[in-house]
Amino acid sequence: MSIPSALPPEKLYRKCDPREFAFSTTEELDGPLEITGQQRALDAIRFSMGMLHDGFNLFALGPNGTGKQTAVMRYLEGIAPGSGVPDDWCYAYNFEKPRHPEALRLPAGKACSLSGDMNRLVEALFTVIPAAFSSEDYQAQEKVSSGKHSRSSRRLLSRRLKSALRTTRSR
Repeated sequence: MSIPSALPPEKLYRKCDPREFAFSTTEELDGPLEITGQQRALDAIRFSMGMLHDGFNLFALGPNGTGKQTAVMRYLEGIAPGSGVPDDWCYAYNFEKPRHPEALRLPAGKACSLSGDMNRLVEALFTVIPAAFSSEDYQAQEKVSSGKHSRSSRRLLSRRLKSALRTTRSR
């Protein structure tokens, strides 16, 4: 196999006069933009998007800049108008199993309002909780409770000391 000869600079560039076109930018062109030359990839996208069961995913592999995301997005934009609006999904902290968040299925569009409501709740709690602990009612209840706890602790300690003294005297 022979090595191809080098091309002269004038063969590396093809001049095009923009006045030859009846448009200024490609935005003025009508008709759908289609992905060309990738029929097998487009068939794979159609097939994978047709799998309407859990556990099926689309994984597009190839070099950067080859149009993988564009192809998938164009396909999805084409089928989205005929599809129902999907539900929103949120994940909430699971206090019983912290490593397994709770999935919350919400009607479409409700996740953002839930997020906003939760943010407002947290902000309100930053004000309400410290105020509750500094109220006169709470302070009075705390004094009563700590007094009971203190007397109870002293009685328990006294019983333990008496028991320990009896044990050491009987030896």
